[in-house]
Amino acid sequence: MQMMLEKKRRRRESHNAVERRRRDNINERINELLSLLPNNQDAKLSKGTILRHSVNHIHFLHDKLRVQQQRIHELETLINMYHQQNSMIISPNVMDLSSPIPNSSSSSSHSSLLQHHHNKAVNYN
Repeated sequence: MQMMLEKKRRRRESHNAVERRRRDNINERINELLSLLPNNQDAKLSKGTILRHSVNHIHFLHDKLRVQQQRIHELETLINMYHQQNSMIISPNVMDLSSPIPNSSSSSSHSSLLQHHHNKAVNYN
């Protein structure tokens, strides 16, 4: 009989210790959430209030993230449009092998070539 009572007592103590660790873990996570919340000066908030504020803040951050992702997409679209417009403007300025090349036998053939393509660009614009 004494042995059965001792076994029950050990099992209850073990269960109590497990339950205490579980509660401590939950309380630590709730306090961590409180520390992550903006304007968390109200250290006397209930656990339920802390959880509600945490959920609201997470929703706020999700909405903010969605808006920022939309803005990134819009800016990427603008950048692509800009690159396409610039490539239409710049592409005629790129050295065209079919265009006549200035006299390359002179010592200033490189500068003449640059001047030729610069003139093409000016005439294009």
